[in-house]
Amino acid sequence: MLEFVETLGAPWRFGTDEPEALLEPPGWTVTAHDLGTFAAEAGRWSWPVVPRSVPGVPRSFLVEATRR
Repeated sequence: MLEFVETLGAPWRFGTDEPEALLEPPGWTVTAHDLGTFAAEAGRWSWPVVPRSVPGVPRSFLVEATRR
């Protein structure tokens, strides 16, 4: 997948499993929603939701951040 998005001119540059830890120190109030949890709550996720505390699980987040 990484090679494919690079061929589209959008190479992957950065990712984090802890968006709160990245954004809160420089002054943002952060709420991060794991897409699996978000989708499960809406009845649109067919698989078990793995807790964020489990390392090594690929994740995507919707992040809300407000400057303090």
